[in-house]
Amino acid sequence: MTVEQAKQRLLRLIQENGGMVTAATIEALPELAGNHEVVSAAARMLATDPEIVTGIEAHGAQWFPYEYLKRADEAALSSGR
Repeated sequence: MTVEQAKQRLLRLIQENGGMVTAATIEALPELAGNHEVVSAAARMLATDPEIVTGIEAHGAQWFPYEYLKRADEAALSSGR
């Protein structure tokens, strides 16, 4: 799996999960867990995307670097904007 493939998979997961995906969901998927260094790099790339909001560093996560990934429009809705 390349970083670009992992990035696209994370974006699909965000879409499939109503605009947000948690570290627990990501870590539970064998296809991603088996490539955790690549997936973590992809998540860090997404963290620089203005359309994606990341949760703070995940405290309960095993290896995923963020608590969640969320579309920015979902984050605005949940904050009452």
